[in-house]
Amino acid sequence: MGLSAKERRAVRDMGMLAALARVGAYTCPFIDNDQRFAAWIEGYEAGEKTVSRSESGPVEAPVSDFWGSVKAIRRDLPDD
Repeated sequence: MGLSAKERRAVRDMGMLAALARVGAYTCPFIDNDQRFAAWIEGYEAGEKTVSRSESGPVEAPVSDFWGSVKAIRRDLPDD
């Protein structure tokens, strides 16, 4: 199960947001570091049904909930 063009664009944008988060310029409850985000992408492509929201605890959420948050953030970003 690969990512669609729209999903790849959102992934790129989320990578940008993750970089901003590293320097404290952006916060997102679903991304606490680049490794967590990369692990989510791998799980998403593998068809996993849940994703851990943070490293600080075993909070799990449906992938559909997480992806809905990605889409919501994407709507707030300017187009290229």
